[in-house]
Amino acid sequence: MKICYRSTKHEKLVSNKRKLMQKYWDINTEAILSSIGELISADSLSHIPLAIRPHALQGVNSLIFTVDIKHPYRLLFVPIWEYDNSNPITTIKEVEIVELSINTHDNKFNASNYI
Repeated sequence: MKICYRSTKHEKLVSNKRKLMQKYWDINTEAILSSIGELISADSLSHIPLAIRPHALQGVNSLIFTVDIKHPYRLLFVPIWEYDNSNPITTIKEVEIVELSINTHDNKFNASNYI
């Protein structure tokens, strides 16, 4: 898939492992880079390994997709092009990463900040 970043800050972090480790610790750094690698190497979201659980958030947040990083943290992304709502997993071929590591179950999480 084609990947872009909403924030140049995130793009710079991903390209500099040392800075990424300073911000997200050793354990999350490897998981973040691995998840991004899985997204890049896949043809569509349907080719992502089920082990990292690619899925859309529920309800009003259904435009935001996530993959697991390390519980409870997730990588958040949104599709760039129109996709078929009946089966979005197979039609998403280009995504914009909006957050590298966030706990979507935290009470402070507000999905409207990412749409």
